[in-house]
Amino acid sequence: DASIQEYFRIITDCFKVQAVSDDMKSIMSYPWSRVYSTNYDDSIEISCEQIGKPKQTLTSADKPSAILPGKLPIVHLHGFVNHFRVDTIRDECILDYNSNVANKVYEGPWATELKNDIKTADVIVFLGYSLYDPEIAKLLHQLQD
Repeated sequence: DASIQEYFRIITDCFKVQAVSDDMKSIMSYPWSRVYSTNYDDSIEISCEQIGKPKQTLTSADKPSAILPGKLPIVHLHGFVNHFRVDTIRDECILDYNSNVANKVYEGPWATELKNDIKTADVIVFLGYSLYDPEIAKLLHQLQD
C-alpha cells in the first residue's frame, strides 16, 4: 500500500533529529534514574551519545525486565523513530488522540513501572508535557486517589 510507505517516510524523516542543543545535553547530564518520553524522536539518545552517557532505548514492545544495569533507560511510551517498521508503524506510532487512547502501554508492565517511579521518586520533571496525552493525565489523576 503506497500510503503506508509515504506515512512511514514522513514520520521517520520528521522525527530523526539532526542536531541537539546545548540545553538538551545539559538536561541529560543530570543523574536521571529513568527517562520516559511520549516523543518519537531520538534527541535524548543523541544527547546522551554526545555527552558520553551510556543509555538504553526501550519501547512498549520491550519488557521492563530488559533494562540493563549501568545504562540510563529511555522509555519511549509512544514509539521510537529508530524502531519503527513500515509494516507495524500504524500500531507503534502513537500519533493522535485516538491512537493514544487505544495505546495499551498504560495498562501493561510499563504502566506499573511508571506509576511506581512516580510514587517513589524524590523529583519528577516533565519537559514539554502536553495535555494532549490523555493517558498520562489519567494516570496522574489515579495516583492522587
